[in-house]
Amino acid sequence: MKRILILAMTCMMVLALCACGGDKGGAKDKGGDSYSLDYTGTEVQTMSEERSSIETLEKVKKEWLENLNYFPGTEQAKLTYADFVDYIGCDASEYHYDKDYKRQVYTWYSEVAGENIQIRLDAYFLEDGGVWKLNAAGYDY
Repeated sequence: MKRILILAMTCMMVLALCACGGDKGGAKDKGGDSYSLDYTGTEVQTMSEERSSIETLEKVKKEWLENLNYFPGTEQAKLTYADFVDYIGCDASEYHYDKDYKRQVYTWYSEVAGENIQIRLDAYFLEDGGVWKLNAAGYDY
């Protein structure tokens, strides 16, 4: 009787784990390759068509990255691509690998506003112990 009860409880636990461990996938899987990117490709690769607001990218620059462009030795140097996706609210628009500096480059474009005003944010990530972390950022209005 105890064996049957133990077997039944084990089966219930396995089913519960399967139900909770579903694949959420999609564009916001925090760095997963839902775009089939060639991470060593130097050509620009299109990622998401979703655009951030101008206000969000300005906030990233002014508040989150504190108007800095280079981050070695700063708190921002710990940031990853997943952190950017969480903060900005959408995946990057484009990706390419910068072979000269051995870094990943992700680009976000804002929505177009007013007199065709658009912001471009480039985030440059260097590998550090198997994790790609923020090294530099560039902004273009």
